[in-house]
Amino acid sequence: MAQIRLLVEFATTTEDDDFVLERLTAELADDVRAAGEVDYVSVPASPGDKGVAEVAVATLSVLTAVDPAYLRLLVEGVVAFTNRNAGRRVQLKVGDTELTIDRPTQGEVETVIKTVQSAVERDRS
Repeated sequence: MAQIRLLVEFATTTEDDDFVLERLTAELADDVRAAGEVDYVSVPASPGDKGVAEVAVATLSVLTAVDPAYLRLLVEGVVAFTNRNAGRRVQLKVGDTELTIDRPTQGEVETVIKTVQSAVERDRS
């Protein structure tokens, strides 16, 4: 089955500390895991740093099947996250297409799912 990698990133606030960001990133990962393989995105070490790359909080990479059922699971996981975390927007990136999801209604969820499916089809062309 064909697969595609998408980026999922949520908006942070100035009040967020490392603990909150780590917890929310793990929560989002759990929410979208049913859609596919979830990886934490690494940020390259800055020049002069002696450490290895660090994990970028608030950003995940999801490898999912190019199948409407899996894309639906991904969007529904993101929506569940935004519904539990009022004020958190999530950016979903499919190739050159970026979608911002912010507690959509059920009708809007269907539109987002169709938009993600179209973006996946364009990206694979």
